Amino acid sequence: MIWITGDTHRDFSRFDSFCRYNGTTKDDLMIVLGDAALNFSGEKSDKVMKYEVSRLPLNFLFIRGNLEERAENIESYKKKKMAWGEKY
Repeated sequence: MIWITGDTHRDFSRFDSFCRYNGTTKDDLMIVLGDAALNFSGEKSDKVMKYEVSRLPLNFLFIRGNLEERAENIESYKKKKMAWGEKY
């Protein structure tokens, strides 16, 4: 299943109950339409937030908003080419 939500502004607390209610798994995809703020400061708090979000039974696709650092400025990010229909 593919889900879509708007700005989370670093608050992912609602996703625990969302995942339980909908029985999500890592086969599901949540698209966040900007301003997730997971790359906001570039400091340890960003890493902690990313870890917490990664533990949810969902895969995420984040559309960069004005509260995110650009991907090219984050050393640990790598480009990956994906073919249409390839599993995320």
